[in-house]
Amino acid sequence: QAGVFGQPNEAIGRYFWTPAGQTTRFRNVRLYEPLTVEPDTPGSADPKTFAFTLVAEHPEALSYPEISTSVTKNSSAAVANVGNAANWPVALVYGVTTDGFVLSNGSYQLRWGQGRDPAPVRILGTYIEIDMFRQTMYWDGDEANALRFLHMRDSDFWTIPRGGATVSITGAGPVTLKSHHAWVG
Repeated sequence: QAGVFGQPNEAIGRYFWTPAGQTTRFRNVRLYEPLTVEPDTPGSADPKTFAFTLVAEHPEALSYPEISTSVTKNSSAAVANVGNAANWPVALVYGVTTDGFVLSNGSYQLRWGQGRDPAPVRILGTYIEIDMFRQTMYWDGDEANALRFLHMRDSDFWTIPRGGATVSITGAGPVTLKSHHAWVG
């Protein structure tokens, strides 16, 4: 069983399917080629065949629904990934101060604070949304760019590897981590 849901006017959406005996999975997709209809006879009541080509944003299939993990201030929490591929999470970091924070998956970390920017750190929202795949950091998800205060030399955007990871936060919190189980193949 499969289905496509999205915004036709933007040519983006999600392709959903449920493998036999498994949970529902999806891929973020966009329309690659225009929709074709056969036979293309205006006003005809004959059965029609629709064909379209989709392109996936990521190579991996993701679990549906999303997994939300909370990490309290200055602590850690286990984040599961029972798939066979790594997943790029999105983190919402609350309680940010001018002292900065370190967000880690146990192997890699993001260190946010003064960095190399000579301007003083400013708090411009309620939380910083970090999209690990797109390597972006925005105040309140879509406001001012928070990337300018990232310590680039001491930071790597990271994944939740297959098998999971222990995510920790120091200097801020709580953190809401949005992730999925991920599969390739």
